[in-house]
Amino acid sequence: MPNKNYRKGASFESRFLAQLLKYGDAVKGGRFYASKGVTDVWWVDEKGHHNEAQLKFSSKTKPYISPSEMQKLELFATDMDGKILVWIVKKQSRKRMIMERVF
Repeated sequence: MPNKNYRKGASFESRFLAQLLKYGDAVKGGRFYASKGVTDVWWVDEKGHHNEAQLKFSSKTKPYISPSEMQKLELFATDMDGKILVWIVKKQSRKRMIMERVF
């Protein structure tokens, strides 16, 4: 059985994608297996742009992204050169979600 943090993260990723699809912000989307890559989820928006995001969820403290992980995201965004829009999505329990684009 997966650990508690894995279940929380996977649940947040699924809710995030369901919300994008429900409100028409995405036409299609999915999770990357076990979140082993640079990003956790992908989706195609209504304009046909491919998006990928790293999601961070925390129930008690502010969501944290390590400097090395941020560096990997920035390098990935630079390599994609606008072909894929890269995002960081932060969510603290019972607070609004914050989406920031990585350049």
